[in-house]
Amino acid sequence: FGSRHRCFFSLPMARPLLDLDSLELHDEAADSGPEQHELPARPRRLVWGRVGLVGLLSGFLPVFAVALWTVSLRPQAASWRSPAKALWSQGQMLFLARRMFKRISSGSCPTVGMVPITDPWECESAAKKLDLDDTSVLPVDLVGVPEGCYYLRDSRDGNTGLWLGTNPLNRGSGAETTNNAKGKLREPICRLPESSQALRGAERAAAAAATGPSGSRKTTSSAATSSLAATGSLTSTRSAKTTAAAEVEVNASHDTPAVAPEPPAVQVVLRGPSGSTAGAPTHKWSSVLKGISYSPLPHRGHRPLEADDFVSDGAAAMWGRHGRGDLGIIKALGANAVRLHGNNPSLGHGAFLDEAAKLGLEVIASMGSYYAEMTGGCNATGFSCYEQVKRQYAQNLQKGFMRGDSTYHPTLRTLILMNEPDRRLHPSASPTQFCRALVSAFDAVLDAEQEAGVVGQRPNITASFSFSACPECARFGYRPALGQMLELRRAMRNPESVGYKARNSLWQAYRQRFVNSFNTASAAHTIRPQFMDAYHVSFRDVPVFIGEYHSPKAEELEKDLETILNIADDKSSLFTGLSFFEFQVHYSKGGSASRYGIFDLGDQDVGISNRQLAARCLAPRVVQLQSTRPTQGEKPLGPHCGWLEQDVEYEVEAWWTVAIENITSAEVCCRRCGEDSRCQSWTWLRAFRQCWMRDGRPEGENRKSRPGFISGLPPPRSQGPDGGSTRDGAGEESTALVFASITTAFGGQGVSHSQLCPSSGHV
Repeated sequence: FGSRHRCFFSLPMARPLLDLDSLELHDEAADSGPEQHELPARPRRLVWGRVGLVGLLSGFLPVFAVALWTVSLRPQAASWRSPAKALWSQGQMLFLARRMFKRISSGSCPTVGMVPITDPWECESAAKKLDLDDTSVLPVDLVGVPEGCYYLRDSRDGNTGLWLGTNPLNRGSGAETTNNAKGKLREPICRLPESSQALRGAERAAAAAATGPSGSRKTTSSAATSSLAATGSLTSTRSAKTTAAAEVEVNASHDTPAVAPEPPAVQVVLRGPSGSTAGAPTHKWSSVLKGISYSPLPHRGHRPLEADDFVSDGAAAMWGRHGRGDLGIIKALGANAVRLHGNNPSLGHGAFLDEAAKLGLEVIASMGSYYAEMTGGCNATGFSCYEQVKRQYAQNLQKGFMRGDSTYHPTLRTLILMNEPDRRLHPSASPTQFCRALVSAFDAVLDAEQEAGVVGQRPNITASFSFSACPECARFGYRPALGQMLELRRAMRNPESVGYKARNSLWQAYRQRFVNSFNTASAAHTIRPQFMDAYHVSFRDVPVFIGEYHSPKAEELEKDLETILNIADDKSSLFTGLSFFEFQVHYSKGGSASRYGIFDLGDQDVGISNRQLAARCLAPRVVQLQSTRPTQGEKPLGPHCGWLEQDVEYEVEAWWTVAIENITSAEVCCRRCGEDSRCQSWTWLRAFRQCWMRDGRPEGENRKSRPGFISGLPPPRSQGPDGGSTRDGAGEESTALVFASITTAFGGQGVSHSQLCPSSGHV
């Protein structure tokens, strides 16, 4: 009877716990408060009927079978204690199951839920949809109700799905669940919500459980299910067998008089962020977050970077309006925020924040990763980052984050403690270790603020997790990012559980300032079922955003962005938006990272009169789209290409440069060059499948030896590269500008070539 085994038995009852067919769900968020509805009378205790003895025997007979089976499989370890222990455990489980259902029927438990099904073997599937897969599944046959999965929820720290079916094994609350994970039987805990205010703003979600005007029973319609989904209560589409009824919560207020009238009054409450507002973050985005990750590189080399902070005052040639004007370009793309990466605390950032404020851009700053990876960093101090972060953040406050009046810079909205801590810390850190690093970093930020005398409104705090599963996490280990977030919440509530003694009230600060975030390159349609549905169950009032997003398919970029932004635009959702990854290709990373970026780095320098720092122009990034046209009759490419040189790169002076992704061969690159009258030379990078086209031709020393590069000249313009014009021919592969897709999805005004390559300026 462990968490991965199932046992089926019946507990007859006189009436069902809650007949969902008698409920008609509505969405009336404008109600002044929760309205109570009386349900049909229910028995105060279990009724075993005339066959009580038979039922008792039928319940204990499987116990002896299990004991005998255990002895037969392990004779060398068997003794009289093993069957006796198994018998005692089964008896305890039956007793506790009976007591649990007695509490349910009497209305003394805070939360009851039911998901009717038609096949008892679907309980396991239903458990996964409810994120209860770590609980044994025991279908119960109730009189008048189809076979189904019944579960309880404990609301003491927001955890859900602590019991499913009639299994009271290993089901405590919060950390108790982990501590009792070795098969210890415990009595189900019935605890009322902390305050009746937790139900404030609940929608009137149930009509009277009596019959309609004609005497016929009301049924839950698909429209009602859609209403639940819109409010965050039902956030996943069930299969055909499970869509007959929606997941419902029944909450009883702790303010209910000690002697409740018969039948007991209950409240059916829709689950969503419109409920309790306790612990809401200080800041909320005024609109959907449409950010762009910004970490531009001044060169295209693959050599390691000595520094990664390009938002300091000394890098104004790239982001400043008198240089290349990257912040202005970000604004023109339709973004309302910029997400930063590198952070050198010894450099000033005040000028960057001032420029962002002038453009109406909010800033999501990052602590970077240097304090974790440097010599003497968190990895060398037992994953405690307090001292490293406190020193760094104290400098950040003095170098621009804090203004002269001791208030935060108004455009600074969120601070990222660490990017992908579940991957960043080496060796691969366990949940306990990366949580210790984060709670100590959070503690350090709070102390740095206090010592600096910060007053007024303060930015939100977050940690951007990777979108990967966490098998070592206690709950939701198979859900990407969610398990890590729950582990961190538990550590914030009790820092000593991860081996850290906090200097501040981290749980209070967490509830006031913390927001969740994660990074992903998943398709938009997978984010809701993989993450958001379960997130709304686990976090009732903590917003979440995507810190780094990129669509896996270039041809679906615009569609994916619009889909995600529509989710964020839903007022009932805790999801606030995303930051697109990223502004410019990060060449130093190499590999698949070279596929991410709105712009490439061009060859021409920006015209800056007093050149404190050279900045190259930006080049529009072009992606090759999959063809939807037939390829029959396509002509061969190879023999008709122009001049071609193996292992050579052309380094030419050019005003016009375009990079195209996913070019499968040098011949295709040559053909692309031939189709554009501006192209005078091209270079194909085999490793990255990139095609670079320029409007200049190589001369002498401009030919550089580069293994893996193939360069050449276009074919004669009078004849297409394949012997004929292919612009409208069959099998043509279309291209698209990345920045155009971003502009359309974000609703920006767009950028011009003169913005990407200013001819004059000064810093």
